[in-house]
Amino acid sequence: MAKFDYLAKDPNGRLVKGVLDVYSISEARTLLKGQNLSPISIKAQKTFISSLNRVSCTAKELQIFSRQFAVLIESGVPILESLSSIAEGQANKKFKMAIEDIVRQISTGKKLSEALALYPGVFDKLYVNLVKAGEEAGVLSEVLNRLAFYIEKSNALKSKITGALWYPVATMVIAFGAITVVLVFVIPKFQQLFSEQGQELPMLTQKVVGLSESLQANWYIYIGVTVAIPVLLMMYYNTAGGRQIIDRILIRIPVFGSLIIKSCVARMARTLATLLK
Repeated sequence: MAKFDYLAKDPNGRLVKGVLDVYSISEARTLLKGQNLSPISIKAQKTFISSLNRVSCTAKELQIFSRQFAVLIESGVPILESLSSIAEGQANKKFKMAIEDIVRQISTGKKLSEALALYPGVFDKLYVNLVKAGEEAGVLSEVLNRLAFYIEKSNALKSKITGALWYPVATMVIAFGAITVVLVFVIPKFQQLFSEQGQELPMLTQKVVGLSESLQANWYIYIGVTVAIPVLLMMYYNTAGGRQIIDRILIRIPVFGSLIIKSCVARMARTLATLLK
């Protein structure tokens, strides 16, 4: 149950403000009309419960949910009882509360697909539309099994890609760490050694020494830049224009670009196969 702020008119035309504890905007509107009030605006308060539509879960949790749901439906258990049973055994507390809210939404007259659509962070458009098709065709359990299989294969593909990318990324991180250690601890020792012998350092070595001294004197700036760049890139990537530009760059990177394109094609083909079935 969530809190909704409302603005309405009474029979005399006076404005009335207040708060209602209900499950949905439609329920709030019905309750106001029952009190002879004409709703003008109804808005959900930003509370923990009202923010559940932004809840998320792992692919494994969604796969298990789909598989359990399919088994219960195949066994003849009603939808509400199936969802309630799944919610009781759910370890993810936010996901559990989301399932319980879906049960309440269905109890108020919503279809299963409509209730699932309230949580886009868990059930994407593909999931919701397939469930809707399963409801209308009377093959909900079959659709849920296909969704579970689709999620399992997609997650396996993602794990393979992550594993393939992990080695070069780890190599780069180790190399960066090794270079930093050399600049901070090793180069100063060599500089001291050459200074004691009165030898003039080569130009390239002087540049390296200068970088070492700069790193030691302004270490906080280097750390700040190292942290800020990935954060700013992620923020830029979350914008529509930034996503297009960065994606164009990524698919042009040797080896990595080919891997990304192939993974996208594989996911598209699997999604299309699931929809056609």
